[in-house]
Amino acid sequence: MNDPSPDIILRGAWRGQPGAPDRTFHGTVVQSSHPQVPVDAGVSVTFEDSGSRVTGASDHGTYVLHLAGPSSIRVVLSRFSSQAASSTHAHDETSDDEWYALPARP
Repeated sequence: MNDPSPDIILRGAWRGQPGAPDRTFHGTVVQSSHPQVPVDAGVSVTFEDSGSRVTGASDHGTYVLHLAGPSSIRVVLSRFSSQAASSTHAHDETSDDEWYALPARP
């Protein structure tokens, strides 16, 4: 079955310490089939914590993609992971790399 959700590939890196509330991914859109996220756009991604005690791993919070600049475009992501994360090698999230973003279904 094909997933109708648009795919987005970003090139960038995380800034800040893991677990810190101000930790943010900064990058550029390399590929996008999402109508509101153009290629070459500057973006940031944040993790928005649910703020409450939860039992399910997916209930802890969500990743949100923000377009840089004056637009107020927010795209909630159902998945945000590095292309290298599936590798068996250690992965440095503070170095530029390609990241795969899958927008959540409305």
